[in-house]
Amino acid sequence: MWQLLYDSLNEMQIIDLLDTDQDSAIDIINATDGGNDDLRTAFINLVASHRTYGDSDIQRIYAIEEKGEILGFLYGNHVLNLTMQPLYTELIQRAVAIKSSDAIVNATVNTIVNRIIKQKNSIISSKEFEILKRFSTSNDDGQFMENIYCINCDGFLPLRLNQLCTTRHFKQIKNEYSRKWKTSIAMKDLRVTKLYYKKHLLVGFTLYRQEDGEQFFWSGQFQEVLESLIPNKQNILYEIESKIEEVWQEIQIAMNINKKEVPSIVSLIFVFAWKFQKIFNKGKLDIDFKKDISDSFSDGKFLDLFIKINIDRNPPYVIGFKFKFPIEGEIPSCHTEVRQKMINDLKRLDFLTQNSAMDLGVFLCATNQEEYLNYQDRTNIKEFQVHHGKKYQKGDLYPLNDVYKEQVTVTNDIRFEWSKNDLINNEEFSFLKPIYFQNEKQQESLSI
Repeated sequence: MWQLLYDSLNEMQIIDLLDTDQDSAIDIINATDGGNDDLRTAFINLVASHRTYGDSDIQRIYAIEEKGEILGFLYGNHVLNLTMQPLYTELIQRAVAIKSSDAIVNATVNTIVNRIIKQKNSIISSKEFEILKRFSTSNDDGQFMENIYCINCDGFLPLRLNQLCTTRHFKQIKNEYSRKWKTSIAMKDLRVTKLYYKKHLLVGFTLYRQEDGEQFFWSGQFQEVLESLIPNKQNILYEIESKIEEVWQEIQIAMNINKKEVPSIVSLIFVFAWKFQKIFNKGKLDIDFKKDISDSFSDGKFLDLFIKINIDRNPPYVIGFKFKFPIEGEIPSCHTEVRQKMINDLKRLDFLTQNSAMDLGVFLCATNQEEYLNYQDRTNIKEFQVHHGKKYQKGDLYPLNDVYKEQVTVTNDIRFEWSKNDLINNEEFSFLKPIYFQNEKQQESLSI
């Protein structure tokens, strides 16, 4: 879903005014059209004082730019309306209305509104957008207005505020109405009448209340996406995970469809590393195999693959991998022992990320043996299971025995998801969906 949002605003850029020379930053602020002069002066003073004293509590002052035009600002964690408010007024007045007698359009709009009501998800799909676009007229009056259109949902089932917004943004709007009327506002009295989209992204909507008519509100999603466009550690890690899954899918296709032979785990690790460094083009990669990480974890010593990603002047992003590749013909083919080793790999990756030895731990596994895909009722190792659907819950201890004695708590829910439960022959492979580990405190502090 987030990729759709990024694509919707792909012309926008974020300019860090605190990382821009002072004269240029002030020029950017003064170049904005309209807005609040007092607020503009406050921005200039903040930018100047930050360079003089460097002790401001506000560490985030960003300009939102589209093709050389400043649309607004992010200050701390909030969008400020130097030019945002005029932008929204412009949007209401000039957004292309979706009006057509065509049954396909009417059916599509009806489907969109009904799905929003049912699923509480205001993002539309690429297919829906293309259908609507065919019945709209392009606007040449402003770059931001391109691909912005309005859906009038008056004629459909009542669309309510709580079906459209996140809980946080829903409360903000409800409180705004409550303060205005000095009373508690019943949500049944508020009806969403128009939806304003930029491509797939809902950027605003109008609410109707009998006492004060129709009023426009910008979507909380808009701010969230603008903020998420700012490079941060969490975004980079999500992008890394996405590329890992892309490479893992490529290998799966190569082995199962194109019948490319990968004879050993060493080959599998090498193929993965080679493909990943080709596909991940952001930053410089340092790649090690059989990396020895000195730590206090007793049940293991090496990581199979260790990647440092250097992006700009940021500290490197450290990614550690463990692989398993139990295949037919291995000597010995010890299913019981391998299952224990697989769980121990998870345990070790979890331990290393929670102790900040790396930013992201990744467990990857593929096999052509059904013994790993389905439940195995072995009384002596029944707790070490890796079959499809097996879960290890957050807060539980990983399984222990006399060989694997290290006590480690599961920090995030784990579920084994195999691509195939039944294999035709040993030339067919089932691939485990990648299992990721991130530092729990880091996840909380970096979430937007």
